[in-house]
Amino acid sequence: MKLSPFHPLLTITTAAALAAAPAAIAQEPLQLVILTNDGNLHTLAAESLSMSVKDQTLLVNNLETSLTLNLPDLAKMYFTGEETGVANIIIDENTAGPVEVFAADGKAMGRFDSTAAARATLPAGIYLLRTSDNKSFKIAVK
Repeated sequence: MKLSPFHPLLTITTAAALAAAPAAIAQEPLQLVILTNDGNLHTLAAESLSMSVKDQTLLVNNLETSLTLNLPDLAKMYFTGEETGVANIIIDENTAGPVEVFAADGKAMGRFDSTAAARATLPAGIYLLRTSDNKSFKIAVK
């Protein structure tokens, strides 16, 4: 049975995620950070971490801690050591042929005949491009 993210009972464990983590990330102790709307900060070691969502409640457990939080009270949740932001920006890439362009937040910005045409049209920023042969890369428009 496949569970959707909106299923009333969704359980997530980090054992597989930790095993698949890049070596640079695995060297630092991975931690889950939870910030609530009232400003409380909870930090849990990711080792043996499990999270379950049932109704409007998040249950988080590891070897040391057990938390129960209401979903509407959560402001932010993330793993430390996780790669964030945009890396490997390609500035000189010029792809001839159609490209699909997406903003960093995933919003589709349009289809263009080439990377040069996209650069001439888009406002300054960082974009993700997908070529007609399904290759993806990032560009910076200045």
